[in-house]
Amino acid sequence: MSTAGQTADGTLVPLQTMGTLKPLTIEKMMESSWKVFQNLEPFYQAICSHEMGQEVLPKITKELKTYRETLGRSLPVAELGFSMAQDNAFLFKCLLDPGQYSDEDIKAFIADANEGTSEAIVEVKEVLGLVRANRQGISAVRDELRTINDQVKEQKEAHADQKLTAQNRANFWSSVGKTASSIANVVKILPARERDKDDDLMILLPFILPMIEWGASELQSSNIRVAEQREASIQRCNVALEQLDTAIVNLQGLEVHLGDIVDWWLNVQTHLVTVGKRLGSLKRPSRPRMEQLQNDFEAIGNSFQTYKSGVTKLLEYYPQAL
Repeated sequence: MSTAGQTADGTLVPLQTMGTLKPLTIEKMMESSWKVFQNLEPFYQAICSHEMGQEVLPKITKELKTYRETLGRSLPVAELGFSMAQDNAFLFKCLLDPGQYSDEDIKAFIADANEGTSEAIVEVKEVLGLVRANRQGISAVRDELRTINDQVKEQKEAHADQKLTAQNRANFWSSVGKTASSIANVVKILPARERDKDDDLMILLPFILPMIEWGASELQSSNIRVAEQREASIQRCNVALEQLDTAIVNLQGLEVHLGDIVDWWLNVQTHLVTVGKRLGSLKRPSRPRMEQLQNDFEAIGNSFQTYKSGVTKLLEYYPQAL
């Protein structure tokens, strides 16, 4: 059985095989986070006059609130990712200056970094589980709304058939000389609430807000509540379903990015063991590699900071009462 930092035959894993989590992965994670919220947020103010539609909209709002909580939970995870990336960058900086720290100091530092990396893995997996639960919840509500939409369509079609039958009866009685009042009574076979089934399932849905510019240093106070005050349009239910479908796709993308981060931290943990067992050789021939790893970790740390800043802006921008 292989151990961390070793292959199945006991050979140490070459440090050169250590993968690099590209900062772009974290940037895509932030973009996916924003897009999901952008897809779901309009449902916070959505209105449906149909009784069946009124029952499902609050469930979408509940899922939106749950997703907002997930985003809030991801902030300390990003902070931990930044801290661990900086710690690992410092480790490789130490290896570039072997005279400043003893092997025992570096091994102790590696042990601490390994412990922190384990914590980071647990934290990211927790957020990944929350995102997966968000996707499953939204999928369930989407399916319920689609079922309701199909039922309304079926009711409309059935009612159209009933009206046609009633009209045919009226025409028959008209042809045999019945009075106009008798004909009207035949047409009124259907109750008023049944005649309402001529309508499709319609939803008043606020327009999606454009994403805030990534580079904005801060949001103006006048824009904080803009999410609550914007135009809306009456849409067929299919438009709302498409919006939920897009949110689910973006949640799936977010899951993939979080999974990539978990895999990368696991890879980092494995190679920390390799570094500890190869201190002597690493200090001499691998200087370019050490410099590259230091730079990589610093860039990744900055990306975690950017994610934290971006999500914080998002949570501040949209209604706090959400």
